[in-house]
Amino acid sequence: MRMLFGTLLAGVLALGGEQTASAQDLPVKTVRIVVPGGAGGGADTATRLFATALENAAGIQAIVTNQTAGGGVVATQSLHTARPDGATLMVAHAKLHTQEIGGNTELGYGDLTPLGTISEINTAYVARADAPYSTLEELIAYTGEHPDEVVMATQASGTSQVMGNALNAATGGKLRLVDFGSTSKRLPALIGNQAQVSMIPTGIVQQYVDSGDLKALAVINDRSDPALPEVPTAKSQGIEISFPLVVTLYGPPGMSEEVVSAYERAIAKVQDDPAFRDAIIKIGQNPVSMTPEETRAFLEREFEFVKMMTGK
Repeated sequence: MRMLFGTLLAGVLALGGEQTASAQDLPVKTVRIVVPGGAGGGADTATRLFATALENAAGIQAIVTNQTAGGGVVATQSLHTARPDGATLMVAHAKLHTQEIGGNTELGYGDLTPLGTISEINTAYVARADAPYSTLEELIAYTGEHPDEVVMATQASGTSQVMGNALNAATGGKLRLVDFGSTSKRLPALIGNQAQVSMIPTGIVQQYVDSGDLKALAVINDRSDPALPEVPTAKSQGIEISFPLVVTLYGPPGMSEEVVSAYERAIAKVQDDPAFRDAIIKIGQNPVSMTPEETRAFLEREFEFVKMMTGK
């Protein structure tokens, strides 16, 4: 992973030298971007690529820090109390919604300033390699004949619960959803046959497909995934489920229009950088570019979907 990241970083840096001369008008010279999760995860890797590209595009220093306390809740609280001058930012995806809806925090996207988007992390519905179904349609047909037999491994109050509830609704409630925790716990549950189906980030699915432990049933998005280009989407199989984890950039509340606009221009320049876009694709993610207004509208729709799928 370190070698891969170094190669991708070099690619971003190669193009950056041409961009620094036309630096954007960000109001600060140093930006700290907080990742509410551990180093090496999908959001962390995308954020570090973005930070390097932002340095090149805007002529500033961007420092990425990981803050895992409280499952990311502490990071949100820290951003909420930060000065609105643009010196402190945070990335998050739909877990921010599940934490608020689940009662882990009173803070949500509406308490922060959405600035734009970086990328989307896809997840796939996966099953044990020996499962008697290889598509979502076959899984749904199987659960119709064997109700409550198939165990789906999820994480309570997490984004995987949203995806699990969505698929369970498509089966008519015939799956058994069991809380196994994070991806690191769900994978052994699948391989050990404690569960038969789960949701795993596409960036790590292929190695388990190659090892003969798992098979991918569908990508949970309405477009294909660069890490699993041969795996059909749920929507292409007639199942209206699309829930990519969009890595969103937030600032503190109370940011001025001038600061937000400056970041909008800088983010757009990063997203227009072919080296950055290629680097995002190489880590198995899709680049996603939204303006602050588009981001807020997207978050409103995403939040309502999460509420509906969690019965809140």
